[in-house]
Amino acid sequence: MAHLTAMTARQTRNDALASYATYTVKTGETIYEGSLVMVVTANNLAERGDDTASCSFVGIATNTVISAPAGTKINVKYGHEELFATNVSLAALTGNVCVIEDSDGVTSVADGTNDCKVGEIVEVVSTTRAWVKVRSTATT
Repeated sequence: MAHLTAMTARQTRNDALASYATYTVKTGETIYEGSLVMVVTANNLAERGDDTASCSFVGIATNTVISAPAGTKINVKYGHEELFATNVSLAALTGNVCVIEDSDGVTSVADGTNDCKVGEIVEVVSTTRAWVKVRSTATT
C-alpha cells in the first residue's frame, strides 16, 4: 500500500456516536482528509499514519492540511466503523486489533512492526478490505 496523495472519501457506518478531536500538526506535514492520523509521543504533534515507533493513533482526518505552517490544526473522527484497505487477509482475525500500515490502510499485528493500534476488525469483505471499529488512543 502507499500513503494517500489526495483527499479520500471512505465508506463509514455506525456514525451516530462518533467522536471528534483536534490536534496540532507537525510543521511542514501534509495530511489528507481520510488519512489515518497519529500523534508522536515525543512532541505531541499530529502526522499522517505510518508504522512508526513511539506514536499513538488518534483518528481519521476530516480535513486536509497541505505543508502545514506552525500551529495548524487537524480534526479527526473516531468511534465509528470505516472500510479500510489492508495488505493481508484479516479474515481469521475478526474481533482482533489491527494496526497502522500507512496513512491509507491497516494490517495485522503480526505484519506490523511498531503496532500502532487503530481498532478492532469487525467484518472482512475481501482479502484486501475490512471494516474496522476505529478507536481513539485511550480506548484501543
